[in-house]
Amino acid sequence: MVDEYDHFANSLLGNREVFTKITGKDGFVRSFYETFKMHAGSGCVDRIFITGVTSLTLDSLTSGFNIAQNVSMFPELNEMTGFTSEEAKALLKEIEVSDVEGTMETLTENYNGYCFHKRAENKVFNSNMVLYFMDAYQRKKAIPEQLTDPNMRSDYHKLTAMFDLFEEEEAKQLILEKIINHERLETDIITNFNFSAPFREEDFLSLLFYLGLLTIKEEGRAFDVALQTPNAVIRDIYYQYYKDKIVYFEETS
Repeated sequence: MVDEYDHFANSLLGNREVFTKITGKDGFVRSFYETFKMHAGSGCVDRIFITGVTSLTLDSLTSGFNIAQNVSMFPELNEMTGFTSEEAKALLKEIEVSDVEGTMETLTENYNGYCFHKRAENKVFNSNMVLYFMDAYQRKKAIPEQLTDPNMRSDYHKLTAMFDLFEEEEAKQLILEKIINHERLETDIITNFNFSAPFREEDFLSLLFYLGLLTIKEEGRAFDVALQTPNAVIRDIYYQYYKDKIVYFEETS
């Protein structure tokens, strides 16, 4: 199992030359996964499961590992990485919360909303957020005053490097304004990013989707999906960052 296969590469996005060197044809990333492919099914390696935050390096990886299948948006796996309402409610009962229904409303507003397929039947709760809440509740026997897990706050330097991949500043500013104003955002979700071509609007929106800053609201009218901010915690963490970026765009334009 390879966890966060993209972590080191995402950290290098600010240096495109180094990023391209390590993920390119002769880079060690491709060689590493070519070795996996060589031994897959040989008795040495039976199965391989790879997880990551984004698919920014997926194209580089699969160039030498084309036996892999990206299952991130399979509808039958929509609930794999989060808690359903029933599971969250069962956890509240397990720690003996007195007002389960009222507390579920709090959890739903702040932690729910994630969806990974346009026709998925259920939205799911962020499991890390829910477990943070459970831990705090058990220690204090009350709903925590701070509903946002400090660990959820992003490394803004790394996030800025990802944002800078999309160089059309006016288009980027318009997208951020639409997010803040809860306007409809439709796009096709990009599964493999191509760094040999310019980063486009659908690439940027797909990146926000993979980072969990946007999630699928419903099937799109003109494009594949309509996206929205999943919950109140994400709005609390990132809207000020978006506003600061918008001010920066205006000051430098």
